[in-house]
Amino acid sequence: MDDGTVRKYNRIWGMTGLAAKAGKIAAGARACEEAVRTGRIFLVMIAEDAANNTTEGIEKLCIRNDVPYMVIGKIETFGDHVGRSGIAVLGITDTKLADRIKQIYDLKD
Repeated sequence: MDDGTVRKYNRIWGMTGLAAKAGKIAAGARACEEAVRTGRIFLVMIAEDAANNTTEGIEKLCIRNDVPYMVIGKIETFGDHVGRSGIAVLGITDTKLADRIKQIYDLKD
């Protein structure tokens, strides 16, 4: 990974940690599924090493509900930045934080 990519990822994880501290996340696949269905999530982050069934199910749900998502990082990284281990799916429930993370990642709606 080049320096620019490392900086970009560090900024994304910093924003994710900020969202977690502010209580603006849904952590785990089940919590994210419910929050997507009820319109409370504005961005879903899926770990690269999440189970295939989890990844496919969350991606389909996001597409169906017009919620942007990204596949980024490892399960261990999610845990390091939100303070919970074993998390493979994370949802951002604040529009401004979600928009900022999408902007950093260069994710198009």
